[in-house]
Amino acid sequence: MRHPMTSMLRVVGHYQWASAISRSLVGLDRRLQRATSGRLALWGHTLQPLLLTSTGHRTGQARVTPLVYVDDGQDLIIVGSNYGRPHHPHWSSNLLAAPLARVQIRGRSMPVHAELVTDPVERARLWKLMVGLWPAYDSYAHRTERTIRVFRLRPLLESHAS
Repeated sequence: MRHPMTSMLRVVGHYQWASAISRSLVGLDRRLQRATSGRLALWGHTLQPLLLTSTGHRTGQARVTPLVYVDDGQDLIIVGSNYGRPHHPHWSSNLLAAPLARVQIRGRSMPVHAELVTDPVERARLWKLMVGLWPAYDSYAHRTERTIRVFRLRPLLESHAS
């Protein structure tokens, strides 16, 4: 059963003002998820949250970003919508430069290998999954001239994460 706020958020998520509010809450969401080891998130009842730890492509420093995802078999799918803004989110450039990353979901942490999905048929299938979770992704895609990046995160055994 869906949380009562889910329907409301799925409607207002299409509006730019809602995107601006969401962007301003990312830092708070990141702190909440870190403090609870990913067990709590601002949108926890509405969306499936994860914490992505990637390596900064310029700094080499660990960067933590809260994102939503969908499962595709054992893999996790994420998109670099950046709320439809003109530029790709930094975390997506980080994954392109250094595809080994770590995700934390509901207190469970695991290493992953990120792959940019480039096959048009596969990308369309995965996009449809993501829009099923968060319909506003279609609005974000219409707001920007860039192609929104879709990533597949493949879980790794701990020994492969080094």
